[in-house]
Amino acid sequence: MRPQRALLGAALMLGLMAFDAPAQAIFSDGFYVSLGVGYGHVMGDRGVVMDTRGGCNSTAGDLGFLYYDPGKTPKCQYFTSRQRDEMARTDVGSGLAAELRVGYNILGYFSVELSLSGNGTTDGANGIAYPTGQLRLHPIQFVIPFEERIWDVSVFTGFGYTIAGYHPDEAIQGNDDGKGWEGIVHTAGVGVGVAVAEWFSFDFDLRFIFPRYLTWAVDWDDNLRSLPKDTPFTVIIAPTLQFTFRVPSSGA
Repeated sequence: MRPQRALLGAALMLGLMAFDAPAQAIFSDGFYVSLGVGYGHVMGDRGVVMDTRGGCNSTAGDLGFLYYDPGKTPKCQYFTSRQRDEMARTDVGSGLAAELRVGYNILGYFSVELSLSGNGTTDGANGIAYPTGQLRLHPIQFVIPFEERIWDVSVFTGFGYTIAGYHPDEAIQGNDDGKGWEGIVHTAGVGVGVAVAEWFSFDFDLRFIFPRYLTWAVDWDDNLRSLPKDTPFTVIIAPTLQFTFRVPSSGA
């Protein structure tokens, strides 16, 4: 619960700053860079079924999957249900979340962003990265121009690439080969912020990430790949506190 409490405290701090920020602090259009830190909670499938293309037969209750060794004949490998639940899963990578956003705000209405972000365990053994391009809408600008306020609300969406890496429990799987996933990703979320100077603001983003994994890495080191029969379910919820540095274009 500690990450959640810390983020709640950050949100309360933003609210207090809205009353204390100096009059010259306003939101502005133009170029900006934002650094975010928070927590990423991953929900996903376990025991993902692979596309064996008819090349593997179940025997004595064992479950097989087909993997592809570059330049060699595809091979089948068999594991128990418990082993496959641990090996082929997408509920990996919960932990510290970080983000670097580079964007440009157009007259206060829209922002175009490049986001480099991810989350995972602090030891680096399990994690997910998802670089994306994002479009952010600032609906308050249609009612109150940014020159007249020190706060902002936004909604955003984006698309990009995702890659995940993890190490299954060796006591269950039988070895410690690094595994992972690759695919595409859709992001969406909401944000609020308070400007404490024309060139700086604190922002809070609540981001929802939807990876669509297309390939399973059976073994990263040996470059072995397999294909899931169906796209596994995976959702990441990532609240982050953002430190945003702005270069206003309007001179307001």
